[in-house]
Amino acid sequence: MRDSARFFIGDIHGEARLLEQQLAFIEDEARRLNILPQVTFLGDIVDRGPDSKLALQLVRSTLQLWPGSKLLLGNHDDLFLQVLKRRRLDNFTEQWLKKCGGDRTVANFTTESFMPLVCQEIERQIPDELEMLQDADLIVGYGPFVACHAGINGMVPLDQQVEDDILWIREGFLDRVDPFMPPVIHGHTIMEDYLPTVTENRISLDTGAFLSGRLTSLLVDHEQRSLRFFQTLPDGVGEVQPRVINRGKGTIYDRLRGLYKAHAASRS
Repeated sequence: MRDSARFFIGDIHGEARLLEQQLAFIEDEARRLNILPQVTFLGDIVDRGPDSKLALQLVRSTLQLWPGSKLLLGNHDDLFLQVLKRRRLDNFTEQWLKKCGGDRTVANFTTESFMPLVCQEIERQIPDELEMLQDADLIVGYGPFVACHAGINGMVPLDQQVEDDILWIREGFLDRVDPFMPPVIHGHTIMEDYLPTVTENRISLDTGAFLSGRLTSLLVDHEQRSLRFFQTLPDGVGEVQPRVINRGKGTIYDRLRGLYKAHAASRS
């Protein structure tokens, strides 16, 4: 099997059933293409959806089953860890519970409402998954691409990016038209029409799984120099065409040959 291809999965948000469908599809597709099944999760495994506990367990089992797979930290994953550290019902925790879908995450673990006991029960049930979140990467490179949860500050070198931008950025990234930026594979911001989106400098995979029922994955195949997108649809996982937005500077599709050439030159 060749290892020149990798799948990326957008924001899961507790949609464990959709994740199960995607992982089963990825396993079959990898076998069909004779590639190693390797996945990079773009973060936001928890909150909002119906089963964050199972989603975390599925991610961990995937990392164990498919060597080379990676988990990137999302802002909701980080909020979850911060709440467990605080162990109290303060304003931060209340905001997480009421506005960020944390109440649905708690419901996966306990009917208890006293936060110190809630945190204790979560830690008792998923110690290995919490360690996985704590060890998650913030940003990784893959060939000519960069992957992270929310995006990057295009004015700052990659090795100087700050955590707050990597987990939360929207303004200054989504609206930045810059064909010289490293192309970023990311989630965090739900795309229009729940479709993956390609511009000149980003590939956006958050398609609002907890709202739309569409969990999106991307297959980047270095050997084929190709990008393919897959979504959970009513009749199973199927290939979809992304929204391609040319903001006057072409798109990543136009840049692919040059991106790979530049990447190869940087490694020689």
